[in-house]
Amino acid sequence: MPIESQSFLGTARKGPLGSRPFDLKPCLVYRCENYLPLPTQATSPSGWIPSGELRRERVCRWPPRRPATPARTFRAPSCQVRQSLMEDFSSGVYQVGDRLPNEQEMCDRFGVSRVTVREAYRALTDDGYLSRRHGTGTFVARVPNRHSLDLNLSYTAMIQDAGYTPSVKVVQQSQEVADEDTRELLQLDEGDKVLLLERVRYADDRPVVYSIDRVPLKIIPTSHVGEVGPSLFEFLENIRRGARNGRAKLLPVLATARESQYLSVPEGVPLLFFDEVDYDMSGQPVVASREWHTSNVFEMWINRRAQVG
Repeated sequence: MPIESQSFLGTARKGPLGSRPFDLKPCLVYRCENYLPLPTQATSPSGWIPSGELRRERVCRWPPRRPATPARTFRAPSCQVRQSLMEDFSSGVYQVGDRLPNEQEMCDRFGVSRVTVREAYRALTDDGYLSRRHGTGTFVARVPNRHSLDLNLSYTAMIQDAGYTPSVKVVQQSQEVADEDTRELLQLDEGDKVLLLERVRYADDRPVVYSIDRVPLKIIPTSHVGEVGPSLFEFLENIRRGARNGRAKLLPVLATARESQYLSVPEGVPLLFFDEVDYDMSGQPVVASREWHTSNVFEMWINRRAQVG
């Protein structure tokens, strides 16, 4: 029975209402129907049991809970300090060899404790951006390398430019029949095969890029199928199908269990995702790539021009 017009004040004998008076109208307003009065023919004119006998419909709290608010993303103070210093390195506030302010000055700047500043310094030191000299201070060891997104660069070369030794771990290399999405991207016919390369790229011993590349098998000479080296771009140049331009979609994503495993980062860490197709000089697609990038070795920049007119 709906309680649209009934307003009944009674006293509950038991339950979450205790012995406090309760008004039935809030039940309707909040659509909380866990306790409904039993109608009766022998009691008050209103048709409701004055003693407040109740029937349990479903378990919930009283008063009804408000709708949950979305959880806010929390960033540890040390992560905020680290990010601010990384921005300083990228913008040229600090150059390689510069001495950073002492811990107390950093505490005053960011409004944090010395422990927080030390955690941020330790993380930047572990990443190779800072070096600590006992009795002298903390110095900038390197700054993030910037690479423009309008240039199609080999990741092997990018890692070398950043001062690291590049290496590649092959997770999987196989020949597979192209699925519908791959056929569309690479302009293949049904039944055509691709060379699938699933790899992790390292800067020294640190994983920085996890990628899945698909190359049309028909463009690779049979004698070269097993000769893909660390650089896929160099391999394409060697078979005279070098990439001359590409089209990429960039998305910020959170690391899943798979990316967490291969990039050695916690699940949920932000990554930069590339969904890209590269074309040779004749405009034919030669490789479709899906890549997940960390941001602790080099930075990606986009050059923008003002619109004229």
